[in-house]
Amino acid sequence: MRPVGVLIICNSPDNGGGANLLFRVTRYLDQRRVRPTLFLHKDGWQAEQQRAHGYADVVIDPDLMELDPVPSPTLSNLGPVAWALESTARRSARAVLHVKRLARERGISVIAGFGAAPAALATLAGTLAGKPVIWSAQRCYDDRLTYLPMQAFCLAPVVRRIFAVSRAAAVPYGHVPSKLEIAYNGVDPGDVDPAKLTGTLRARHGIPPDVPLVGMGGRVIALKGVDLFLRAAGRLAARHPSARFVVIGRREGDAFDASLDRIVREENIEDRVIFTGWVDDIRTEMLDLDVVAIASRRDAAPLVAYEAMALGRAIVATDCPGLDEQMEEGVSGLYVPREDVESLAAAIDRVLTDDGLRRSLGANARKAVCERFDIHKMVGRVEDTIVRLAAEAEPDG
Repeated sequence: MRPVGVLIICNSPDNGGGANLLFRVTRYLDQRRVRPTLFLHKDGWQAEQQRAHGYADVVIDPDLMELDPVPSPTLSNLGPVAWALESTARRSARAVLHVKRLARERGISVIAGFGAAPAALATLAGTLAGKPVIWSAQRCYDDRLTYLPMQAFCLAPVVRRIFAVSRAAAVPYGHVPSKLEIAYNGVDPGDVDPAKLTGTLRARHGIPPDVPLVGMGGRVIALKGVDLFLRAAGRLAARHPSARFVVIGRREGDAFDASLDRIVREENIEDRVIFTGWVDDIRTEMLDLDVVAIASRRDAAPLVAYEAMALGRAIVATDCPGLDEQMEEGVSGLYVPREDVESLAAAIDRVLTDDGLRRSLGANARKAVCERFDIHKMVGRVEDTIVRLAAEAEPDG
């Protein structure tokens, strides 16, 4: 039996959780059953990793991502707005036709959209090519107006299954319950195992083992609440005079990034904060942390939480929708209200000063990943769906 060809459209940033999730999905797909082709907007980390490991074929098309930004319309800029809309529509149309052509040339049976814009393109291409479409819904929306277009797209007959990474990410699609499935992404507990890994953070920065380390990992952007974490570090610095505070991830070099340096100066913690920049393996960096803070303002199901849980780290996280589904309060982690620096600092202080609580939270978090958030389970469900849809689409099926 030949493997089923699936074309996966993705435009996630290379340094984001979505890109890491896609890499892991392709890694754990059974290549005897499903052969993926990735449709990406640029060369970069994802394309390089896929080529190096051979998990998926890669096709690059800049039209998928490099769209002209559309400014807010006013009476004085209607011309530029119209031009940007026309350019965006033109490039999107080219990307859709490219997908349709690839589906024919490569014998693709199923088209997958990995994220919101790719899901819309997959739906259009699937309609033109007559191929079933599946979505990966990974985003929580601030208000209904922002997800109305996706609510319309998912009504298309070719959209057969929507895999939402959390109940929060599934909210926009409640009107199509027969298409909707919650599939928590998770990690491979055998791959993210503290017994098999060696911490690298302390050695790289010359930090003794008895110095408390509190940190966060992921994209250094406002959505992740890095500024809130640094404000909390300022509250904790006096109570824990030897503690260090770590931000693991590549800095963006934008206005928000510059504001982080200002916060560090205002809190007088210049000698207490470490920005690691890009790291090759976030697992070995987080393994050295005593407490992992996740201060997100909005996060459907952050991969860094699953990684920290699998590493047996004690976690303090905000209670934003999606993230609040990953741990059990007081058992495998502690939750605090979003945007509440004082509560965030108090919870971190509680974990730092209670060795028993810290060990218990970490052990229970690891157990939860092994029992509920093993990525093999999610990939298996997606794989079964792809194979079933391909079989149903066969002329003699």
